[in-house]
Amino acid sequence: MKRLAVLDAQSAPCRFLETFQSMCVDAGVEPVALECRSAEEIAAGADGCAAAICFFVNVGKEALRHLSGLEMVVRAGIGVDNFVLDDFTEHGVLACNTPDYGIEEVAVHALALLLALERNLVNFGRSTRQGDWDQTHGRELHRVSHKTLGLIGFGRTARKLCELASPLGYRILVYDPHVTAEVCRKLSVRKVGLDELFFRADAISVMAPATPETEHIVNADRLALSRDGLLLVNTSRGSLVSTEAVMEALDSGKLHGVALDVLEEEPPAAACRKLLAHDAVIATPHIAYRSVESIQALIRMSVQTALDYLCLGKVNNLINTAVLRTHGINTESHGQGVMA
Repeated sequence: MKRLAVLDAQSAPCRFLETFQSMCVDAGVEPVALECRSAEEIAAGADGCAAAICFFVNVGKEALRHLSGLEMVVRAGIGVDNFVLDDFTEHGVLACNTPDYGIEEVAVHALALLLALERNLVNFGRSTRQGDWDQTHGRELHRVSHKTLGLIGFGRTARKLCELASPLGYRILVYDPHVTAEVCRKLSVRKVGLDELFFRADAISVMAPATPETEHIVNADRLALSRDGLLLVNTSRGSLVSTEAVMEALDSGKLHGVALDVLEEEPPAAACRKLLAHDAVIATPHIAYRSVESIQALIRMSVQTALDYLCLGKVNNLINTAVLRTHGINTESHGQGVMA
C-alpha cells in the first residue's frame, strides 16, 4: 500500500487530519501524520512515503537526499518559499502547490485594506472613539474613481481584485513580466514597466510570489519615483516590501497609508513592531486567505492533489516543471502551479 504523509501536522488547520485520513482510506492509501520541525525529522518520519503534504516546515536537499522513494510534495497553500525548488528538481521530486483555494478571500481582503486606507477609516475610528468628533481629522480624501491602482503581479488573485476594483472606477495598471500586453488588453487593464507603475499609481497592491527576483521589489529607489501620498497594500509575502524603505517613505510623505497582511518578520520583531506603531499603518496577522470555506477547500485540494498522483499518475499544480524533462518523468497530465 502506498503511503502519504503530512509532514507538519502541528501546523494543520482544524479538521485537516480527520479529512486527510478519511480521503486516504477511501483511496486505498495509508495516511501518515508527522510533526516534523527539521530536515532530520522529515528524513526519519517520511521514509517509505511516496508523497507528502506540508504547511510551513522547510523542505530542501537535507531531507530529500534521504528520501529516495519520495516522488511528490504538495504545499498546502499558494506560496512555496519553504521549498528549495532547485533541490526538488535535482532529486527528481515533484513540487506542487494549492493555488485556487483562497483567491476570493485574498482579493476581498486586499480591497478591504485598500478602501480602509482610501477613506482613512482606522484613524477616523480611533479619533472618534477618543471623543474627537472632527470631520477634517487627518489627510484629505479623494474619489477612487479619479485614481489609478497599480498591481504588482497579475495572477489569479490579482485578476480577481481587478474584477472587484474596476467597477469602483479605478484605472488599473499592471506589472507582470509573465503576462502579455494582449492578455492585459482583453481584461481592460494596461501593462506597464515597474518604474512607470510607481510613477503613475495613486495606490499599489502587491500580489506577486516570493522569489529572488521579487525580494524588496518595493524599495526606497522605487518609492522615490512615486508621487507624494501613495497608498500601499501587501497581501502577498513580507519579503517583497522593504520595511526600512516603507518607514522612510511614511516619514517623508511619499506614503500616506500602508496596509499589510504580511510582514518581513512574522511574528513581528523590533523593526516591524516600529512600523506597526505608525498611525498610517493598518496590519492584519496574515489572515487574508482565511474563511471557513477557504480552509475547507485548502484541505480537500491539497490532499486530492497528492492522491491524484499516487492513484492515477496525474500531476496537478506542478511548480518545478523542469523536473519532467530533466528526470524523464512520465505522468498522465500536469497542470502548472500558480504562485499568485
